Amino acid sequence: RLKVKPSQRGKLLAERLSSFHLAGLGGLFSLGVHANKVHPENNNTIYISQSGLGLEYGFYNKSDAVSSRFLNSYLTHITRLFDLLDSATGGPKPGNPSSAVRAQAVLDFEFNLRAVMLSPIQQRDPVKTANPLPFSEVKALTGEHFSFETYMQPYNALLKEAKKVSDETEIILDSKENLAAKAELLTNTDWTTLHDYLLVRFLRSFGSSLSAVWREEFERYSFEQSGAKPAPRWKRCLAAAQDKLTWVLARRYIKKAFDPRRKATAEKVLGHVRAAFREQIKEVKWMDEETRAKALEKEKLLGQKIAYPDWLVNDSERYFVGFYGEPNVDAVKKSWFSASLHFMRQDVRQELAKLGEEPDRTMWSRDPTTANAYYSPLLHEIVFLGSALQPPFLYLHDPQASRMEEVAFTALNFGAYGVVSGHEMTHGFDDKGSKYNAHGQLENWWTPESRKAFEQATKCVDDQYSDYTIEDGTHVKGKLTLGENIADNGGFRTAFRALKSVLTEQELQSKPLPGLNLTAAQLFMMSYSQVRCMKATPEAMRKRVESDPHSPGQYRVEGVMVNSEHFAEAFGCKAGQKMNPKDEDRCRVW
Repeated sequence: RLKVKPSQRGKLLAERLSSFHLAGLGGLFSLGVHANKVHPENNNTIYISQSGLGLEYGFYNKSDAVSSRFLNSYLTHITRLFDLLDSATGGPKPGNPSSAVRAQAVLDFEFNLRAVMLSPIQQRDPVKTANPLPFSEVKALTGEHFSFETYMQPYNALLKEAKKVSDETEIILDSKENLAAKAELLTNTDWTTLHDYLLVRFLRSFGSSLSAVWREEFERYSFEQSGAKPAPRWKRCLAAAQDKLTWVLARRYIKKAFDPRRKATAEKVLGHVRAAFREQIKEVKWMDEETRAKALEKEKLLGQKIAYPDWLVNDSERYFVGFYGEPNVDAVKKSWFSASLHFMRQDVRQELAKLGEEPDRTMWSRDPTTANAYYSPLLHEIVFLGSALQPPFLYLHDPQASRMEEVAFTALNFGAYGVVSGHEMTHGFDDKGSKYNAHGQLENWWTPESRKAFEQATKCVDDQYSDYTIEDGTHVKGKLTLGENIADNGGFRTAFRALKSVLTEQELQSKPLPGLNLTAAQLFMMSYSQVRCMKATPEAMRKRVESDPHSPGQYRVEGVMVNSEHFAEAFGCKAGQKMNPKDEDRCRVW
C-alpha cells in the first residue's frame, strides 16, 4: 500500500499528473491550447477541461440494467489488466489487495469523479463552459488539495521565457465549481486508489500495443462493449500507423492518389451551396432585419478549406519536425511502443508551443486521409478533407458525357457532398455556433426577439428527435444531438435549393440514369441517405446514444425527410402521411 503524508499529497499528485499529461496521457482533467474565444486579443490560450472517465457519462448508473452490464464488463476488464500486470512483473506483491479489490476501488473513484463533472449536454454550452481566470485564481480554486503551481512547472520548463505561465496568465476553465470539487475529491481519496486510477489510464492507452495476451484482453473487452468482432490485425496496424503518422501518410495520399479535379468540383458545388445559404438567411421569417444583416455578414466572412493544405505538398518538412520531432530519433527506431510514446509527447510539445501565438490558419485539425468535414467556431471556417471528395460523397463525370449523365452526377454530388457542405455551414448558426461572432469570439449578436424565435424553432427539433428510440427503447437525446440535427436539416434544405439553381425543373423531373426509375430530385435524396447509412450492433448503438452528438443514421435521414416538403413532393407522399405532415408540424430553423 502506498502512503503519502497529507502535507505532500497536493504537490506529489500534481507532479505525477503533469508528467502524465506531458506524455500525452489523459486523466482527471485535460490541458489544451486553442484560440481564445473570450478575449481573442490574448491569442492562443490554455484551456482546462474535464476528462478521465473510462465509460460514457450516462453508464455510471447502477439502477439501469444495460448500464450495469457495461459497468460489470468494464470492472472485469480493469481486474484483468491488473492481473496481466502482476503476471508480467513477477506476481502479486505481498500484502497488496487483490486485482478485483483494486479494480472496484478505481470504479468507485470514477463514480465520484463523474459526480463532479458536467454532463455531455451541459458541455455543449460554449458560454457556460468559458470561464476565464488568471492563473493565480486557478491555483486558489484547488488550494492545497492540488498544487497547480507544481503542476505547471514542467510545462514552463518547455516554454520560452516570454510564454511562461505566470499568475497573470489567463486560463479558461470549463467549470470553476467542478474543478474545485474535483480537487477536494482528490484529497478525500485513498492515495493507492489514485495511483491505480492513473495506472489504469496508462494501461488502457498502451496495453493493446504490448504482447499477444494483452491484445487478446483488449479484443475481448472491445467485443463485449461493442458487439463487433475485432478487425483483422493488418487493419489495426494500418489504423495505428495512420493515427501516429497521420500527415506523412496524408502527403503520400495527396501526391500519389488524389485527383485534383475533385478539389475543383468541390469548390464549384460549394459556391452554389453558399449562395443558396445566403438566400435561406434572407427568407427566414422568424429573424428580424437587424439580426439578418449580421447573419449575412457572418456567412460572408466564413473561411473555407478544401482537400488539403498547400504546405502539405510544398513545405511539409518544416511542419513535420513540429509534428514528429527531429528525424532519426532513437525512440522511434526502438519499438512501436516507444515510438508511440514519443509521438504522443511530441503532440503535447507542439500544442504547448502555440501558447501566446496568433492562431495559425494554415493548420488543419484533421488530415486529408480522413473522410470527413468540420466547422471550427474559433476560426469560423469550414474544412472538407480530401478523402471525403470521392464516392459516395463526390463523383467525377466525363466532360464529354451526355447532359443526362451530367444531370445524374450533379444530383448525386449535391445530395451528398452538397448537403455535407450546407451541414458544416449551418453549424456556424446552430445552437452553439450562433453564440460566436464571425471572428471566433463569444458574442450575443442577436436581438432578444430573434434569439427567442430561434430558440422556439430549435425546440421543435429537440422535441422531434427526442421522440425517436433505438432498438432497446432508449430515446435519442434531443438536446445532445441538437446542433447536428439543426445542421442536417439546414444542410439538406440548402443543398436542394442549390441543386434547383443549376438544374431546370425539367431536368429535376427527368430520370437521367438508364435502368434506374428515379428522378434527379429523387437521386439527390437517395444520395444523401446513402452517406448517412450505418450499421451498428445494439451495444454500439446504445453507447452512441449516450455520448455521440450525432443522431443514429436512421433518424439523420428520416428526421430530415419528414421536415422536407421537397421529399414529399419528389416521392408523391399524400397529405397527412407520416412523411408528409402539415407544414405547421414540420421543424425548420434555417
